[in-house]
Amino acid sequence: MIALIHGEDTRASRAYLNELSSAFKKKHGESGTIVSIDASEEDPARIVDHVSSGDLFGGPRLVVAHSFLETAAAREALGEYLDAVAYVLPSSVSLCVYHSGGADGRLKLVQRLKKEEFSKEFAALGAGQINALIAREAARCGVSFDSGAQELFASYVGENSWRVASELEKLSYMPHKRVSKRDIEILVHRHRDQVIWGFIDALCARDKKQIFNELDALLASGERAEDIASMLVRQVRLLMAFQSASGDVSSLAHETHLKPFVVQKTKNQARRFSLAELQGMMLYLTRVERAIKREYKDPVILMTLFIDTFIK
Repeated sequence: MIALIHGEDTRASRAYLNELSSAFKKKHGESGTIVSIDASEEDPARIVDHVSSGDLFGGPRLVVAHSFLETAAAREALGEYLDAVAYVLPSSVSLCVYHSGGADGRLKLVQRLKKEEFSKEFAALGAGQINALIAREAARCGVSFDSGAQELFASYVGENSWRVASELEKLSYMPHKRVSKRDIEILVHRHRDQVIWGFIDALCARDKKQIFNELDALLASGERAEDIASMLVRQVRLLMAFQSASGDVSSLAHETHLKPFVVQKTKNQARRFSLAELQGMMLYLTRVERAIKREYKDPVILMTLFIDTFIK
């Protein structure tokens, strides 16, 4: 068996790797050995030895290879060996190449590994898939949601399946098993991107009370004030870029290396501002960022002045 396991949904890809490992242990018992190697820490020649040596180490062996795709020397050594044996390993050897994140489809090794029967890609989950995952994990943890609470929970955790599982596990320890919006607001940490979007959404709505609520959430997020300023500058820059961008969401996502739902969300926000407003915000936030980083000015005062300047 040869398999490439990769994708943005690392929780699912890890689960699949564990599934293959468990199947190997069940089949071979104590006679089987699982060898985990990291290409960033070993000599490329030795790495290939693990795969090509057959029964040298005794009994069936599953080799789990990490960091191969991003380590050029190891990737080339493995690719040359697999080409030489026409992707037919010794009968006692199985190989799983595990990559955390999406594999670069331009690489020859990736193109070939994807054709193997047990290779799988676990793409980032879309909104519908995240909601389905939340429902499954909530049932597993024995919790249910009040009306509107599941949607709020989804907005807090984003598309991160690890956070879905860990935050629901945390909520399952509440004395009551019915999760309210208030429970989520108190107990669930919002994903950083969600906090930034919440602030921009409040700006879009020109809702001053909500803007200050979102500012409080930003400052309480654990991020440094200068990093928050930098993230806001980046987000406004994206709003300016997407306001005039042509092309569909898929093509823009490919060009900008952003996830499609991020592109769609940003395009929707950009429509709520004029170009002059965005240019003014960019200039002001750039000054805020500089003042926080170089002059150690109070970020609360600076952001309050920003809000008062643009929201009357």
